[in-house]
Amino acid sequence: MKSEKPKILYIGAVKLSARLLHRLISCDVNLVGICSKKTPGSHADFDDFSTVVRNKPIPLLKTNDINSSSSIKWIKEIKPDIIICIGWSQLLTNAIIKIPRLGIVGYHPSALPKNRGRHPLIWALALGLRKTGSTFFLIDEGADTGPILSQKIVEIYDYEDASALYEKMTIVAEKQLVELLPKLDDLKSFGRAQNNKSANSWRKRDARDGRIDWRMNATNIFNLVRSLSHPYVGAHFTYNNLDYKVWKCKVVHLGAKNIEPGKVLRNSVDSLVIKCGLNSIEISEIE
Repeated sequence: MKSEKPKILYIGAVKLSARLLHRLISCDVNLVGICSKKTPGSHADFDDFSTVVRNKPIPLLKTNDINSSSSIKWIKEIKPDIIICIGWSQLLTNAIIKIPRLGIVGYHPSALPKNRGRHPLIWALALGLRKTGSTFFLIDEGADTGPILSQKIVEIYDYEDASALYEKMTIVAEKQLVELLPKLDDLKSFGRAQNNKSANSWRKRDARDGRIDWRMNATNIFNLVRSLSHPYVGAHFTYNNLDYKVWKCKVVHLGAKNIEPGKVLRNSVDSLVIKCGLNSIEISEIE
């Protein structure tokens, strides 16, 4: 006799998690509930899942605090066998972790145990990394510390900005999730423990991390701009007490050593060239 499909609760709040939810639904799983956020909060790529669940008889909880007593009560009432949590910045407490008998599957867009923590796609681009990862893991009480279930290495190319890397990561994660579905009944048996000696954690970014300082070299500014392009908030600089967002630029080798950083070298209808600490930046999209 064929066993019943495990009951899945899905938690998420961003465009990537919405895409993966679409894929999950298309795989005919036993989806018994969905949690999403009421408001975007700090998520620039927020998605409230309204269009995903439209005309579908799946219970939807909208909450800004997944660890509240009311949220926990709701989760307990639907009795999930497994929880899949993707794109939710709030850590789950032990009160939730112990609810599903099969565990909680988490997702982090880095090659864990490297680069745990906040804003992994942004930091990877801002730091000029050549590789990152797409990792599914079992959630425990730590931050991105649980056993690894699936990991794919993702190359990063110079021509890719946040939007391109976000899309690439989404496609990779969709494939990984589909491959994991037949294994949901036995995830704890094949999870691979992380090596904490190889781990590091990225901190939460704030507005100061997105400010362009023209004393930086042009390559660093280029990486900063592409790291904060859509769907994120955009790198910015201030001129005459106004903030300007830079969405697209490239490194150019213009400007003598005796020209100060921040000097406009060329201004045309289509672009703006500004001297940096080393080399120059040509801005082709500015707001």
